[in-house]
Amino acid sequence: PVTVTAHGGEGLLHALDSVNATATARPTTTAALSGSSQHPEASNNNSNILQNKQLIALLENIRGKKQKSNSSSNNNYSNSSTTTYELIVSCNKQLAALTTEIINAHTNLTLAYKPKFPELEDLILDPIAYKECIKVLQNEMDITMKSTELNEIANLNANQVLTITVAGSTTSGRLLTVDELNDMNASIEYVDLVIGVQQELTEFVEDHMARVSPNICAIVGAGIAARLVGLAGGLAELSRIPACNIQVMGQVRQNSALRAAGVATKGPHMGIITECDLVANAPSYLQKKALKAVAAKVSLAARCDFVHAEKMQGRSSNNGNGDLDAVSAAGRKFREEIVTKITKWEEPDKARTLKALPKPDLSTKKRRGGKRVRRMKERFETTELQKQANKRSFNAETGEYGDDAMGLTLGMLDSKEGGNLRQTVEKKKMR
Repeated sequence: PVTVTAHGGEGLLHALDSVNATATARPTTTAALSGSSQHPEASNNNSNILQNKQLIALLENIRGKKQKSNSSSNNNYSNSSTTTYELIVSCNKQLAALTTEIINAHTNLTLAYKPKFPELEDLILDPIAYKECIKVLQNEMDITMKSTELNEIANLNANQVLTITVAGSTTSGRLLTVDELNDMNASIEYVDLVIGVQQELTEFVEDHMARVSPNICAIVGAGIAARLVGLAGGLAELSRIPACNIQVMGQVRQNSALRAAGVATKGPHMGIITECDLVANAPSYLQKKALKAVAAKVSLAARCDFVHAEKMQGRSSNNGNGDLDAVSAAGRKFREEIVTKITKWEEPDKARTLKALPKPDLSTKKRRGGKRVRRMKERFETTELQKQANKRSFNAETGEYGDDAMGLTLGMLDSKEGGNLRQTVEKKKMR
């Protein structure tokens, strides 16, 4: 197998040439992988992306720029920043093509390994993890013999290894032939080369994102900024995406296969912005609010960066650190606003203050007189019946003692000495 590194300069080009020569010598590689000759035009799919003249020219320009930057005494590039921006735009386009090529190569790998282990493609959905898994398993039928290598080399967790082991013990697959195994290994080498080119382009974009999109880098960092620009297809495309869609860019949806394999995924409506420090360091109950705030500011920062990229402000001089700081001022301001918001959200709610009652005003206020006031007083003044009920006569029997003590009597109202209450006349029987 060809060893691929992210910084392999000339070695990667030689490896690309060797794989292209292999694909030319064996034109039926993909047809053999699929196990069918119904699609002979698919035989050159693996060589299309690596033989792309634009990709090869882009890799040569990137490596030449790295050599010039390493040979120079300072960290400034001898080429103009306009060329750097054009290279980054080309890298983003090639990264999108490489991502599509990895998906297509993953389909070829699943078809190649399906006769041996047809259940594996439903258990390992990630193309990179699937490639590493079949590189370890090869033609081994007893998966328990490869459990340690699956954990160490393929980076599978214990739940995934256990699931693969159980499924492999009951699989209906067969051993691959020598030709099928060689074709599968050639496809694995091709995928490794594509991943190596992808890593090299990604690292170049991350190293130069501070000049292309300084405001986005100030908010979420260079790595996530490069991934956002790569997913959108460019800075101009990213500036047109609303904040609600930036929030979910790069989202991996949870399904039953991932849950069974024990693969941890992000929550719903959470993309790669969740990996930035502003969201990751926030409390769990505030991460969704922080994610929305960061996505909104990233949307604004992308538009600021696109305007500055069009005007090319602060990018023409060799020593443009001061101008770069001025250009990224908006991004730093947005980040400070987000930090202030999260800090404010983390503060506990203030307790309700108990206020004392106001001092009562005991002074007599002047009341307005007039016909309306007199009628109101007449409505609420004490009547004659109430006055008689409030009076009592002494040395007179007034019902029971308990009623008298509690004030439940009618006072002078039912007295015989002039009370207005009608008295009942007792009838005396004649003898």
